[in-house]
Amino acid sequence: MSKVEDASLDIEKQGRTFDGLSNPRKYKSSLDHLSKQAFEQAWQDKQAWVLANFSHIAYYDAAHVQNSLKDFGFQVTCYDDGHGRQGFLAVDADKAILAIRGTESSDIRDIIDDLRVCPISYQGAKVHRGFLDAAQSLMQTQGDTESLEVSLNKLNHHALYATGHSLGAAMAVIVGMSCAFEKIVTFGEPRVGAGIILQGDDGLSHTRFVNGKDIVTAIIPEMPIYRHHGVEQKLFEHEESEFFVGSILDHSIINYVERLKE
Repeated sequence: MSKVEDASLDIEKQGRTFDGLSNPRKYKSSLDHLSKQAFEQAWQDKQAWVLANFSHIAYYDAAHVQNSLKDFGFQVTCYDDGHGRQGFLAVDADKAILAIRGTESSDIRDIIDDLRVCPISYQGAKVHRGFLDAAQSLMQTQGDTESLEVSLNKLNHHALYATGHSLGAAMAVIVGMSCAFEKIVTFGEPRVGAGIILQGDDGLSHTRFVNGKDIVTAIIPEMPIYRHHGVEQKLFEHEESEFFVGSILDHSIINYVERLKE
């Protein structure tokens, strides 16, 4: 995996490029250079923005994930199933945040997960087969000493959060079907299935952000077996003249970070 670079473009311009869309690991997180106190204030005031940054950081390799969060008081464990499914669990004194990496256009295994659209029954719902297999594989992946599933089940005294972008967003929702999270906040999430019920779901625990006309959020058409889950929050709307290219670039996690900062 490539090293995170100092970007010569400002963050908004990074998000409006195909390189920013397809290679988010190349660009620094907006959390860089925040003090611990500033991070804690951001968590109170702009929680969705912080979680969007965690979804961006999920694209980094393990060393850079650790480096990005080392000053904020988190104990971080990274998970990689060896088949392209990756995420990390960041735990501090009172909360734990699971961030799951989204689709990488250079990884054929991610593309295969995305394309396996035939729905399968799972916990009384119909869900995307590729997303389900990816989520279950990641949950069984061992971190430093134990699987992600075991680690999550041990954190019953922490407020649990899950987040992800694109494929990672879909996987976060499926993980939430078997693990109770206080909040699931996703970005650029495709339709995952139908009849989905999250553990401890009160109807408000899943917020799904959609930037502009993000093409991925609509790439699986709405039908009885595929519907969006959660409470939708719309972000920036671009001009209609930008629609074709704009709907693609709207999917960049860097764009989500920038819009939520505003």
